[in-house]
Amino acid sequence: MNASIIELIERTNEIVNQLEHCSWEELSDFVNHREKLINSILYSGGELTSETVAKLSDLRNNDDRIVAAMEKFKREASDWLTQRQTSKLGRSAYESSYSPDSILMDKKK
Repeated sequence: MNASIIELIERTNEIVNQLEHCSWEELSDFVNHREKLINSILYSGGELTSETVAKLSDLRNNDDRIVAAMEKFKREASDWLTQRQTSKLGRSAYESSYSPDSILMDKKK
C-alpha cells in the first residue's frame, strides 16, 4: 500500500477518535493535509487494489461526522458574530455622536 494511503488512514482514524475534543484549527489542518494526501494518491498513477479501495471507502463513511463537526464550529462562529453585532448596536445606542458641550438653538416662528 502507498505511504500516502497509510498516512491518510492513520490521520483520519486519529481525528475521528478525537473529534469531540479537537479545535477548529486542528480540524482545518487535518482537512488541508487530507486534501494534499488525496491529491498525491490520485496523481501517483499506481493501481489501487480492491483492499485499498475498500479501506478508502470505509474512510468516506467518516466524512459525515467530520462535516458535522465543521458545521458545529461554523454555527458557533456565526452565533458569536451575531452576538457581537447585537452588542455593538446596543453600545452605539448609548454613545453620543454629538458634543455634550454644544448648544441647541431653536428658531421662533
